[in-house]
Amino acid sequence: MNKTIIAIDGNINTGKTSLFEKFMLAYPSASFSREYQPVVIQDDLERQLGYLAQDIARTQGEGMIFLDRSILSLFAYIFWCAEKGRDIRRKFYQYFICGLERKLYALPDIVIYCMQDYEVIRRAFETNRERKQTSEFLAEREYCQSQERFYKKLLEKLNHGIYIYDYKNHNEKPFEIDDTIPTYELLEAIQYAIGLEDSLNVISLNGTSAIGKSTICQLFETRGFHQIDEVFCVDETNNPISFFDHQIDYYLASSARYKKNFYEKVVIDNGFIETISYTFYLASTKGYGIEFLKKYFHKILSLENEYTLGQTFYLMVSNDVLIERKKNDSQKNRKFFIKNISFRDAELELIKILRREFGPTAFTVIDASENSERIFQACRAAISYSDIDLKELLLFLSYYQTRILEIFRYYADKQVPKARSYFMKKEL
Repeated sequence: MNKTIIAIDGNINTGKTSLFEKFMLAYPSASFSREYQPVVIQDDLERQLGYLAQDIARTQGEGMIFLDRSILSLFAYIFWCAEKGRDIRRKFYQYFICGLERKLYALPDIVIYCMQDYEVIRRAFETNRERKQTSEFLAEREYCQSQERFYKKLLEKLNHGIYIYDYKNHNEKPFEIDDTIPTYELLEAIQYAIGLEDSLNVISLNGTSAIGKSTICQLFETRGFHQIDEVFCVDETNNPISFFDHQIDYYLASSARYKKNFYEKVVIDNGFIETISYTFYLASTKGYGIEFLKKYFHKILSLENEYTLGQTFYLMVSNDVLIERKKNDSQKNRKFFIKNISFRDAELELIKILRREFGPTAFTVIDASENSERIFQACRAAISYSDIDLKELLLFLSYYQTRILEIFRYYADKQVPKARSYFMKKEL
C-alpha cells in the first residue's frame, strides 16, 4: 500500500487541531500523529533536531498519515531564527537531507496551511493561556508575521499539493485532498523559502563516461547554475617522470575550478574526485606503486589547496545501460570508455569510504538509470549545501593511500579484461 502524508501547518490558534480532528472523523482508517512533544533544550539547532527525530516515528506506516505540524513548522522556526541573526539553516538542512537519504522519515505529500488574522490569534492565546501553556513568544506579532512570510515564500514555489485553510470557515467540512507535491518540488520550495537557494553553492557531477553528466549539467544551467566544464587530461605514456608531472598539472587544472568566483551557484562537470580516482587507477595499472603516490600527495599538499569542494554527486548505472547509451551517442568518440568501466567499481568503493568519513550529504550516490529529467530531479532533491575543505580531503586520502591503492589494483586486475570482453560481446 502506498503512503500519503498530509501535513497541517501554520501559526498557533489557526485551527490546525480542529481541522486535524475533523479529518479523524472523515478518515477513520487513516493514521494520525499529533503535535511534536516538547523538547526542552536551549540550543536552537539541537532543539530542532530533537523535533526532527520525532518524525522517524510520526511518518512511518502505510496509507494516509495526517500530521498536526510537520517538518515545515521546523523550517518556519529556522527561518525566524535566521531573521533574528541566529543562522542555523545550512547545518539543519544538512542533517535533514542526511536523514531523508537514509529514509528515516518522509516529506509531506500534501500540505494544508492554516491561517488567521493576528488579532484573533492573540485573543485566542490570552483565552487559553493557562490551559494550553503555550510559549508566549509564539503569539507575538513579530514571530507570527515571520511565519506568514515563510509560508508566503513557500506558496510562491508550489502550484499544487498545497491548500489554504481559512479559520473563519472552520465550521465547513474538510475539503477534498488529492493533488500531491513531488519531493524535489517541495525541497526546492523549502530551499527558496528559507533563503538557501541564493546562498553560495558548489556541486560536482561525477561518474563513468556516457552516464549523462553533461546533460544534467545543462539542466542545472537552466536553474541558474554556472557550468564549469570537465578537464580532459589523460596520460597514455609509460614514463613515470612525465606521468608524475602530468598528474600534478591535472590536479592544478581540476582544483582551480573550485576557486572563488562571481557565481553563487556552480555545477562542475567531473569534479575533483575524478582527478583523484584517475591518479589511483593509472598508478595501479602502470605499476608505479605506493612510492609514486607518496610523492604525489607530498607535492599537492604543498600547493595551494585552500578551496571548498562543496557536494559531490556520483551517478551510477549498470553496464548494460552504459553501453546502450554509448551506442546511442554518435557525437562523442569516448576513447577511454572501456577504461572508465573497468575502474568504476574501484571508484565506487572510494566513494563509500568517503561517505563514511565525511557523510552521505557530502558524497551523494544517485541512481542514473532513469531519463535525464528524473536524474536531475533526484540531484536537486539531494542538494545539501555541504562544504568540504580540499586540504582536509587530501590529508585523509594521503593517510589511507595504501589501502585505496589496493582497492584500485584489485578492481583493475579483475575488471579490465572483463570490461573489454563484455563490451565486445555487446557490440556483436
